[in-house]
Amino acid sequence: MSPSDNKPDSDKPQGNQFNPTVPLDKVESSVPPPDTTFIPHIDLAATMMEDWQTALGDDVAPGKTIKVPRSDSDSLSNTVKLSDELDATQTYPTGTGTDDDFVIGIGYEVDQLLGEGGMGVVYAGRQQSMDRPVAIKVLKPETEQSDGSQRAFTSEAIITGGLDHPNIVPIYDLGKQADDALFYAMKQVEGVEWKDRIATNSLSENLDILLRVADAVAFAHARCIIHRDLKPANIMLGSFGEVLLMDWGLAMPTQDHPRRELYHTPAPGGTPYYMAPEMINGVEQVDRRSDVYLLGGILFEMITGKPPHTLDAPPETQREHVVACLAAVSQNMIAATEKTGELLDIARKAMATNPADRYQSVPEFQEAIRGYLSHEESIELAARAAERLDVARKNGDYEEFSRTRFGFETALEEWPENVRAQEGLKATKYDYAKTALDRGDLDQGLSLLDETNAEHSKLRSSIQTAIVKRDTRQQQVRRLKRVSFAASLVVALVASVATVWINSERDKALVAQDKALAAQKEEAIQREQAQRSEQEAQEQRLLAIAAREKALVAQKIAQENEKKAIAAEARAKQEAQKALHNFKIAERNGYYSDMLLLQKAWQDADPFKLIQILGRYRKREDLRGFEWDYWNRMSQTNLLSFREHSGKVTDIAYSPDGTKIASAATDKTVKVWDTRTWTAKVQAEYYARGLLISLRQRVESLEELQKRVQEDKTLSEGVKNQAFEWAELFWKNRVVRNIPQPESGKIEAPL
Repeated sequence: MSPSDNKPDSDKPQGNQFNPTVPLDKVESSVPPPDTTFIPHIDLAATMMEDWQTALGDDVAPGKTIKVPRSDSDSLSNTVKLSDELDATQTYPTGTGTDDDFVIGIGYEVDQLLGEGGMGVVYAGRQQSMDRPVAIKVLKPETEQSDGSQRAFTSEAIITGGLDHPNIVPIYDLGKQADDALFYAMKQVEGVEWKDRIATNSLSENLDILLRVADAVAFAHARCIIHRDLKPANIMLGSFGEVLLMDWGLAMPTQDHPRRELYHTPAPGGTPYYMAPEMINGVEQVDRRSDVYLLGGILFEMITGKPPHTLDAPPETQREHVVACLAAVSQNMIAATEKTGELLDIARKAMATNPADRYQSVPEFQEAIRGYLSHEESIELAARAAERLDVARKNGDYEEFSRTRFGFETALEEWPENVRAQEGLKATKYDYAKTALDRGDLDQGLSLLDETNAEHSKLRSSIQTAIVKRDTRQQQVRRLKRVSFAASLVVALVASVATVWINSERDKALVAQDKALAAQKEEAIQREQAQRSEQEAQEQRLLAIAAREKALVAQKIAQENEKKAIAAEARAKQEAQKALHNFKIAERNGYYSDMLLLQKAWQDADPFKLIQILGRYRKREDLRGFEWDYWNRMSQTNLLSFREHSGKVTDIAYSPDGTKIASAATDKTVKVWDTRTWTAKVQAEYYARGLLISLRQRVESLEELQKRVQEDKTLSEGVKNQAFEWAELFWKNRVVRNIPQPESGKIEAPL
């Protein structure tokens, strides 16, 4: 356990066994230090011996109410006088007999035993005069002879009977039995105790019950009454939704109560699991803020599943367990929990050791809870975004990162102080940027990081370094491409020259061959010349062979260059595909930016901007997501709402001179708005026009519109005739444009 003013270290949960050797100022505190003028610690051993020891019976338990016995000298002299004419002959069982002991008297019939508390027994019965079921509470035999107990019993009935509130059990009657034993009759509630449902109820259900109980406590405080024993066991949940605060046996008047002297002198008491520290000392320091502490204890149990003064290692006997709990109460040691959050912070503040550090009234405590409920949507959005972030981290999906970012940003718009959304948005941008870096999308990654965020600086440096390396590589590739291109041109030129030369040499060889043939014919005459010519021809053939070999070499070079050109073309295709991928990413990012612009257009009540942006993606189903569908639905509903209608607006029309606008709604009314003053009038003669505008949204043709009007038996003939006269005009006017704006620049259209 830890003092409620001290926040346990999240990494090292604190044990919740009371340890008086640990100084309170050595524990890290999450709230301002308490006012040193308030000292809750007491000499517990002495107090137990003098005040509490006698209250610890055999059936004592930390969850049961403990009442310190009062002195019999506490007389009944100032108590409101009871009428003993109510049931002069009635004798009620006191829990010691059998069903045969039940006696049916004049005023009430007694049925069965419902339960018993510290000093009273409760029976089910029936009030004969009103013929209604009641619960009848009588004193136990061992306490009924004590004047102090009788006065406490009377005070409980008078206090409860004076609090007429829907969440406080009503008292019907107070009187004496024939043997002067006191009783009072109250409403019999059919239901269960909240303690049996608090663990299975949802948080929202428990918060609703707590706020209703707080209403009852605030009402009692306004009547100068303090309950002192608020706990789930004292709250009944009826079968029909009732929430009733029961058991006002420890209730006491405040110091400023106008008739404080009519009530018994209060004695110390409470339930150890829930008690405020000042309740240990007696009643002098107990005030309305003690009930605030008890409400905070119930809230703590709703969140953590255990009462605030629960022990981790309780002693073996119940008596020692109660003593240990009271010791924890005296030091305000609160059970350790790993739970965190705004709601737990509210509970801890309500349970502050010093009453001055708590909420100073029940309404202030309720306002804090309602403030949490107003943030609930933002908290839920942040929680869902956090789940998406886990998915995005696992699969590295850009779209999941974008949706996660959108979710956190929306949560912050709902509640800018949402710490989880703030941290989640930072983490999302960081992880998104890191994923982009791993995939080589450096510019996109850099755009996601905040240069003012120290946590992003290292990743920004890594991305910027990678961008410099990428740009350097791209420059080298461009230079290599230029050199390769120049080399290709040189090779092509050489190949061309070689081809021309080869062709020329081939022609020369043919000429030489012709000369050789001619030389053969003249062989006899010019043998020597023929031999020389043949030799020349042979030389030419050798030259041709050499030229052919050179041509083959040139051809191989050309083939190699062709392969390089094909590889360069493949790389160019890859660059084009990458450029297309980046274009799609940019297009997707543009879509999410437009979704944010849609939200701004909605906030600015700019329907034309809203429709214009929606139109960009109406045919782009590959880009559209749930955000577009959401704003598309919103553009068709709430943007066209006017405050004066009870139903949703289905269409509007305007006069030719632009001075009036007619709006029609599903409530079958038409209101005419003066655009100069923006006031609306409802005119009966526009009923038929409103009918047409309302029907036009649900039919497909003018003939079907006329048929629907004709078949409506609720319309008068005058309205039908007027509707038929205007039907064709209204069918043609399906789109309304150029609506004149008021001087403020906006048509009032609340969400």
